[in-house]
Amino acid sequence: MSKKLSAAQTRIKKQKEDLIDQLKKNPVIQIACEKLDIGRATHYRWYADDEEYAKAVDSAIAEGVTFVAEFAESQLLNAVRNGDPWAVSMVLRAMHPRYKNKVEFIGTINHTNRELTEEDIEFMKESLILALPTNQNQNEKPQP
Repeated sequence: MSKKLSAAQTRIKKQKEDLIDQLKKNPVIQIACEKLDIGRATHYRWYADDEEYAKAVDSAIAEGVTFVAEFAESQLLNAVRNGDPWAVSMVLRAMHPRYKNKVEFIGTINHTNRELTEEDIEFMKESLILALPTNQNQNEKPQP
């Protein structure tokens, strides 16, 4: 036996569907809610109370992020085609190993046949930390 939805339930169901569709195009909750004149608090209440809606929202946001990233990439490639020097530089740094950001160490090593001191070991650890990509935790010390 199917349960008939009230007018309010039907309206809310439609609003949820519209918000999910909007998030697929623009994965920013604030903007999607404003566009549909739905309060953010309402969205977050639905999200907390309706597991199916929450899953659909998460999926829509993931789809929207992919859409925006692909759109941005197409715009970047158009800028490269138009000769924009910033765009050319960005694409080269991101996609070609020859142009990636590098860290270069210049120095002299005076090797003697002696054991490394604690100071030597600490200096090497700090050098390795500085050589790690910036998204690594700079506070982590490499293991000896």
